[in-house]
Amino acid sequence: MSHLFALRTMLYACLWAASAALAAPVGMVRLHERAEVPAGEVRLSQIASVSADDETAAFALAHLVVARVGAARTELRLSQPEIARTLARQGATREWRWSGAGEVTLRVVANGVESVRIVDSAEAALREALQGRGELRALQVLSRPASLRLTPGPVTLRARVRDTVPQRRMVAEVDVLLDGKLQRSVPVAFEVQAVAPAWVAVRDLRAGQVIAEADVRREAAELPAMHGAALPPAVIGLRLARDAKAGAAITSTMVKRAALVARQDEVAVRMHDGAVQVDSRGVALSDGELGERVRVQVGDQKLTARVAGPGQLVLGDQR
Repeated sequence: MSHLFALRTMLYACLWAASAALAAPVGMVRLHERAEVPAGEVRLSQIASVSADDETAAFALAHLVVARVGAARTELRLSQPEIARTLARQGATREWRWSGAGEVTLRVVANGVESVRIVDSAEAALREALQGRGELRALQVLSRPASLRLTPGPVTLRARVRDTVPQRRMVAEVDVLLDGKLQRSVPVAFEVQAVAPAWVAVRDLRAGQVIAEADVRREAAELPAMHGAALPPAVIGLRLARDAKAGAAITSTMVKRAALVARQDEVAVRMHDGAVQVDSRGVALSDGELGERVRVQVGDQKLTARVAGPGQLVLGDQR
């Protein structure tokens, strides 16, 4: 376990060193007055809030180790200058503005899983899930879970993201295992700010039309702000549920699967009356899938017919 901690510490230190080479704006570290931590390594993110325009730098700094506490200790105090010196020894040489408390009091809890550890595990899983899916600009946790208290034994966290389609609100689930047995699954929601590949309308498109290849182009766009809306990987062949202006990104809430017969579509209508069959043309007055009945305008008449195929309706019994 100590070898794994050492590897993680080296990784965060490398992330910090890489980000420090960039001339990013100075960030802010707000030190808490009190924090509950389990025995072991204590990271800056457990005792302070870190923010910066350069999110990579903030993420790296927040995950550097500031202290190690044993299970025998119940309380430990760390001053802001002491913490800054510890961070500097790990490569955090850039100037950061400090605020908040001048000293933090750590209370060591028995075999607990603190909230920040759950959030860190969820954030790492979400970052991994979003790799290669666009440019991630910011992740903001929407609600922090409560810390957990467990019976003695080795604790393992295992995080996963079920829906990896980039969208403004995403959830990572963290499984908490004790001695290899699942104790609880904790969902952690994040607000995601990112630019991802999108389908963009090249002209004004009207609700009801089926999107053709010539109607859209592929380019980067901001994730839609509407809850539940995403940038679908494919839109060609789908039907617009509402109008799309030229230059607007097509979101998942704007499209639906094209029905075999859609309202206002011109359709072929085959009418049967015994052995007599008449083929005509009409305009569908509602959407319909195979076998469903829809209203159709044929000349001056409004009739009810059954959907027999794409753009095809049947009226009467077929012999």
